[in-house]
Amino acid sequence: MSQSIDDRAGYLIKQYITGGCTYDEYQELLVLLKVQTDNTQLEALLMEELHNSQSHAAESEVDWESMLQRITQQRETISMTRVRSLTWVRRFAVAAVFVLLVGIIVWWWLQKQDFGSERSKNIPVIADVSPGSNGAILTLQNGQQMVLDSAHNGTLIAIHGLHIDKHDSSIAYEPASKLTEVNGETSYNTLSTPRGRQFQLVLADGTKVWLNAASSIHYPTSFSTKERIVDVTGEVYFEVAKNAARPFIVNILSEGEGSQKGRIEVLGTHFNINAYDDEKQVRTTLLEGKVKASIVNGEFAVLHPGDQAVMDAGTPLTVSHAPDLESVMAWKNGYFKFNRADIKTVMRQIARWYDVEIEYQGAITRDQFGGYIPRDATLSQVLHALEQSLVHFNIQGKKVIVTP
Repeated sequence: MSQSIDDRAGYLIKQYITGGCTYDEYQELLVLLKVQTDNTQLEALLMEELHNSQSHAAESEVDWESMLQRITQQRETISMTRVRSLTWVRRFAVAAVFVLLVGIIVWWWLQKQDFGSERSKNIPVIADVSPGSNGAILTLQNGQQMVLDSAHNGTLIAIHGLHIDKHDSSIAYEPASKLTEVNGETSYNTLSTPRGRQFQLVLADGTKVWLNAASSIHYPTSFSTKERIVDVTGEVYFEVAKNAARPFIVNILSEGEGSQKGRIEVLGTHFNINAYDDEKQVRTTLLEGKVKASIVNGEFAVLHPGDQAVMDAGTPLTVSHAPDLESVMAWKNGYFKFNRADIKTVMRQIARWYDVEIEYQGAITRDQFGGYIPRDATLSQVLHALEQSLVHFNIQGKKVIVTP
């Protein structure tokens, strides 16, 4: 009989704590931690392993309290590593990633125990903030809006030429045999995610779309013309259904002004667009296939898998051939990944996912951060992982104050 995920996770956690975790087991634990979203269950797993091990302390001769204290000290120094040099990062990258994920679990457990002066210091919290969740607003052609967070699974709309089904965190358009028309015109819908929400969509042609927080897509309910055209804002990941006869075109728009920032043309491919208004650059990253990325002045570049087009207003379009694909796709895969990111870059992502306002007081560190944090952690847990000697946080309702 094969082990359950819980049994396997418990075994791997024990291996890590006792120092017997192999590299392959460490990789497996990372995967299990990323797919396990039940915080209470994770706490229980860790506590069970600690209890079982303490019950056999005479046999194992392991000082668990001392071990936990050492893990806590490790987490304080390298759980969310401040990157000072490329050489330093390469030397400690594996340890930094690993200790962070396990360290957060240990921290959850430590909050329930009394370790006196060894307990990690608390971030001042007036009210903790839960992580973002699945949810979106669907706006129909006639202006009617549907809040999908509370909508039941099943058929949302079933009228002539238009059929929309909802299943948990996604909606899907059933391919129509003929155009959906309103007064002789193609019907358009808009799917938008507020801050603190994410959602998925399957277009009528079978194209799959993932929306990060504070993003939107405007699209026809069926595709009939020679080109399949959609408009997006924020951050969106596409897996485009192949159709050589009908190129798929994405217009990248500014949320505030509605002006066009760029344009992506594809036949069938997987790519991510990051085009938030509060980010200086629009980044289009190709994972599979081929796309043509262009900016308003007509300048363009053809991207191959692993390439990233960087569009910045007033500067030439540039292409990076070695972007950090894990960082790009982290949001879709359920975690944050920071790679030499400054504190303001980090906090912009946190602000969108937790729907909070960020305020800076005093001189803020110029250090850079690297590491992983699960997106299902509470805000205080995320900030605890980020907190270093030169940056501190204070949560006041829906505001996070960042201080030296």
